[in-house]
Amino acid sequence: MAATTQRSIRAVFGQQQQSKRAPITLKDDKYMQHGQMLLAVQQSPVPLERLLAVAKLAVTFLTNLLRPSNDTQDIPILILGHHYVSHRLLGEGTAATIPGTAAAAAAPTTAAAGPSTGSGSALAAGAAAAGSGAGGGTSYAAHLQEICTFDSNEGPKSFTGVEGVSLALLDLSLAPLAVAKSKRLGRELSIKVNLTPPSGGSLLQLLTWREEYSLAWPALQLLAPTSPRCPVVFKGELAISCRATGLLLSLHFAKDCSVKGTIEQLPGSTAAAAAAMAAASAAGGTGGKVQVLGTVAGHWTSVINVSCPKLGLEGVLYDNSSISPAPLPQLDLAHLGPMKLPRVWSAIHDALLYADPRVAAGGRAASKLALTMGQYLKALTLDSATSRDVAPSAMAAAHTASAAAAASSRAASSAGAMSSAVSTADTDADLEEFDRSVEGRSKDTEDTRAVPPCYKAQHAEGHKLKYLLHYSLNSSPSSTAAA
Repeated sequence: MAATTQRSIRAVFGQQQQSKRAPITLKDDKYMQHGQMLLAVQQSPVPLERLLAVAKLAVTFLTNLLRPSNDTQDIPILILGHHYVSHRLLGEGTAATIPGTAAAAAAPTTAAAGPSTGSGSALAAGAAAAGSGAGGGTSYAAHLQEICTFDSNEGPKSFTGVEGVSLALLDLSLAPLAVAKSKRLGRELSIKVNLTPPSGGSLLQLLTWREEYSLAWPALQLLAPTSPRCPVVFKGELAISCRATGLLLSLHFAKDCSVKGTIEQLPGSTAAAAAAMAAASAAGGTGGKVQVLGTVAGHWTSVINVSCPKLGLEGVLYDNSSISPAPLPQLDLAHLGPMKLPRVWSAIHDALLYADPRVAAGGRAASKLALTMGQYLKALTLDSATSRDVAPSAMAAAHTASAAAAASSRAASSAGAMSSAVSTADTDADLEEFDRSVEGRSKDTEDTRAVPPCYKAQHAEGHKLKYLLHYSLNSSPSSTAAA
């Protein structure tokens, strides 16, 4: 019996050691997924198909923001700086042999259910072929750098020793800025987290196609930020434009998770969009004016469809069910678990922690929410002040005691005219002090947030966390990639 148990233990540990020895370059993770989608953009032969492939990549990146992770290392933490450098071997061959490519962003309805996002088995097979050097042709690799830092001068570093041809460069840039909002006289509180940096959004350069795509992100809406079940949605516009082709795609994300948008052909585009322009003109379009080539509609929690009747194109732009796990509809901001994009959440947490009450919209209730977020968010730094050290029964008792104290205070304040006058004076003094704190004139200027002094020093100097995910797509002969 003991011998059997020992053999079982050795077998288990042997499998774990084998899995640990698997090269990181073949790992089927978010970086591999992004790399495959970037390759799909590069290998799409038509400008409109490339635009739709970029849209699919952008929507996938957004929804990944709300997807949990099964890796405990993906728990968001407080950081002063993070710079991760790696690469993924994407596979070999033409677009037809790579999952998720060849205009798959808008698969015809006569084909299968929708575009492939690159299943785990297919990705593993293609990457394994690239890693082993099996087959001939060209191998593709995505060199990546993930950066989260307070340093505004920090950026992607130049790779050394990378052979092959550079096909595309992608910068997914985020600079979270939290704005507290209040509606219905303070009964409805929310926080809008703007993601697009003030200097501009993200950028994709297709070097071989000589095209440059600009991306502007919608905002992240936290509908009940102090609730342990805070609903999270996207709200605003996802805009993707390419000056070389004159194509513009605008997707509006609504509070009910619906997505609606249009695909437009702007006048004055270069010859790269001549085929699309000619097709639209033949179908009854007019030259020299903005032409609506198609529409986009659906829900990012299920399926987003695209339809271009004039071009005979109709299919699925994004299928949420093809990516697992599903996005979380609610989050506990005070106790974030492992997330698929943990460094983005480190930056969002920083924005919430230091939300500026002066830019809050909705009066004192919104300003107070911005100020109190710094005291509510403590779970990224474990200390004795965090609520996770308090039993649920103790927390409930504390809330009950607080309510009883408030009721007793109200009863005492109504006991007589003198007590009422004193209470009113105290309230006015508190409001004045609150106004001074919002305006930065408070006598108490100490930063009481549960963060290290070095972290506070960064904000004292006016710095904020920013996030950048950089990809460089390269192609090389199979033998070179394998080496």
